[in-house]
Amino acid sequence: MNERANVWLTGLRGFLSVERKDFRLTEDSPAIDKGKALPAMQDYDGMAWEIENDFAGLSRIYGKSPDAGAFEYHGGDASQKPELRAGRQTAAVRAL
Repeated sequence: MNERANVWLTGLRGFLSVERKDFRLTEDSPAIDKGKALPAMQDYDGMAWEIENDFAGLSRIYGKSPDAGAFEYHGGDASQKPELRAGRQTAAVRAL
């Protein structure tokens, strides 16, 4: 996998398997607690929602703040946690 410049990520460590494109986080990931909580979003029809879950359907905040990226690290062995599979959609938003 080609490594590209990133604002804060200086390497590819901290992911379960870059080779398999499995970007769930490992316990030593520099992305842990580096994300920002997003404000409620609103569409053109005025419907508002919040992002509550990550791509695996787990709680978006575990720890001090959200992790950067699509997956939130919840401790333990990440390979035993749910993963996003092709064709599976996760309810990751909550209408307000």
